[in-house]
Amino acid sequence: MIHFKYTDGTIGAARQVASNEQVYPASYLVKRDDETEDEWIGRIATIGVTPVEYEAWTGDLNIQDKGAPVETMTDGWLVISYPNPVDKVPVWHTSTREQMFIMPDSPLPPGYTNLEPEDGEYSR
Repeated sequence: MIHFKYTDGTIGAARQVASNEQVYPASYLVKRDDETEDEWIGRIATIGVTPVEYEAWTGDLNIQDKGAPVETMTDGWLVISYPNPVDKVPVWHTSTREQMFIMPDSPLPPGYTNLEPEDGEYSR
């Protein structure tokens, strides 16, 4: 199902749109068979509507940050995606040495350190 971003900032399914003292039915937002994608995006942009594409969340907090989606524009689409760990910093659990990624300005979670543990006498 395609979602749209409207001039009031809401995002949702196709709905009736009022623009320039005219009301457009939800069916106006549907891409027509004889339209290219660029023509379709241009047509709905004239009434202040942008198609939305969601990037699926993988479920792995070390790959994506589910809590803070990012909105970017690509070829007329509003793409809502999740930041990747390139923007994050690694931290390690102090007893299990498990690595996790967090945002640079986030406080350290309890039991974690930002110092990579050295290999000890009993480490593998």
